[in-house]
Amino acid sequence: MCTGTSIFVFPNGDGTESACVDVFTYSISSNGRFRFISDENGCAPTSAPTVGTDLSVTLAPTNVTLSSCNRRSCTPSRTVTVAASDTPSGPISTTTSVHCK
Repeated sequence: MCTGTSIFVFPNGDGTESACVDVFTYSISSNGRFRFISDENGCAPTSAPTVGTDLSVTLAPTNVTLSSCNRRSCTPSRTVTVAASDTPSGPISTTTSVHCK
């Protein structure tokens, strides 16, 4: 059994932020067949992440109620607390890309 967990924060457009969590559980059989087991997800208001001058980032603890969804409905399943912090491990680099219209 495998579990993929994603945590992300985004602006709501009104000056507030939301923290979202997605927990996706699946299995892969010996012949390579993928089997969905479960997916839980949810979002909650949070404070904006703090970004340092060295590009380190910190997200304060936030309680997020997850819902388990199937094809017909979603049911609240549990509440998790998420928090994050990360610091760059190497020198900062700059990349340039060209966007064509």
